[in-house]
Amino acid sequence: MTYKHDSDIVTPYGKWVYNTSRSRKVEEVRDMAEGKTLDALMRVSHCGAPNRRVEYAMELSKVIGVDIVGKCGFLTDADAGEEKDYRFYLAFENHNCPDYITEKFFNVIRGGRMVPVVMGATKEAYSLFGPQPGLLHTRGRFLWPGSAGLLPQGVGGGSCGVQ
Repeated sequence: MTYKHDSDIVTPYGKWVYNTSRSRKVEEVRDMAEGKTLDALMRVSHCGAPNRRVEYAMELSKVIGVDIVGKCGFLTDADAGEEKDYRFYLAFENHNCPDYITEKFFNVIRGGRMVPVVMGATKEAYSLFGPQPGLLHTRGRFLWPGSAGLLPQGVGGGSCGVQ
């Protein structure tokens, strides 16, 4: 019994379910940046993750605005902007494992206010458990123009906790 989708008993942290099979095929177009003034938000309290997610976010902050809130960042909840003002949410897991998707991702899609930028599971796993399209997957590299070559050595790795 694990979060892995090929387990005999799958116990994921969450799953996106469409109301009808037809609604998966309906393309909804919304400008998620309209009226927003801040770029990206990341909430994190577990520092020193094997995939170096905080270092990734800090390097990304050289290209776009990234507010890191919590024990591993420079801001508290009181210092950060309101969630409704951010375009993106960095939903970075602490390990990069094929099926490892936790509440970090599901909470942001449930809120529907920010585009999740994900690190952790494979793009295929996010397609299986989350809405498509509707997220940006790091795939161990930066996504924004002008950010190539900023990725620190060793970022994006980390062993999986469940074998």
